[in-house]
Amino acid sequence: MNKAQFIAALAPHFNDSKKEAAHAVDIVFDTIVRTLHKGEDVMINDFGKFKKVDRK
Repeated sequence: MNKAQFIAALAPHFNDSKKEAAHAVDIVFDTIVRTLHKGEDVMINDFGKFKKVDRK
């Protein structure tokens, strides 16, 4: 599932508004990225853990 498909799947929960669903997805992803930039991990129960990994 890509981002567009994810947004389409969420749209029914936002009165079929893909714009509102996309905004919600962007807020979630932005929050995860900003938290990782601060050096903190993000753990979402029943979903997954995000952590910054330095690549060589």
